[in-house]
Amino acid sequence: MSNFMECDSVDGKKLNLNIDHHDVSNLCSEFTVKNLSTPSVIQKLAIVSWIIMLYLSYCCIFEISITVSVFVLIIVFYQVYRLVWCVKSETLLVISFVGLQFTTTFLCGNKRSQFIPWHSVSDVIINEAISLHRVIYYLAVIIQDGDSARKLIPLFQYTTPRLACLEQIYRGVQTLLGIS
Repeated sequence: MSNFMECDSVDGKKLNLNIDHHDVSNLCSEFTVKNLSTPSVIQKLAIVSWIIMLYLSYCCIFEISITVSVFVLIIVFYQVYRLVWCVKSETLLVISFVGLQFTTTFLCGNKRSQFIPWHSVSDVIINEAISLHRVIYYLAVIIQDGDSARKLIPLFQYTTPRLACLEQIYRGVQTLLGIS
């Protein structure tokens, strides 16, 4: 069973929340927040290639100093870096009695995953952070390592959904945490 919800990020970007329940007994749920505002790879590659072509044609016409060349190349490499590390979606997979897996998918196809075993999960909370002139809400997992050391692991750091979207995810995760 799958539920879709459109929401915004704290920066006003359009997001899509997809909640999938993978089994009938509701022991496994997947929460995916997809960034709908990311430009396609083709658009970004086209922009970077145009910058490079304009720069090369400019270099052929005029003599360029080394400092200007280095400055332009830094800008081009920065754009390529942004292309590679732009986040496409973030997914939280919760499997009761097994653990939580958080996956970040980048626009270029790279994925970064983090697994938290079920016995380490103490709670899942919606926390707030104050950033200059605004309050930002975020979902976090409290894990217990060893004796008394507790860690707070924030989730959905790149897509930063608003509170209404976080509440939907929170309710689903708390339902699964309540089963154990």
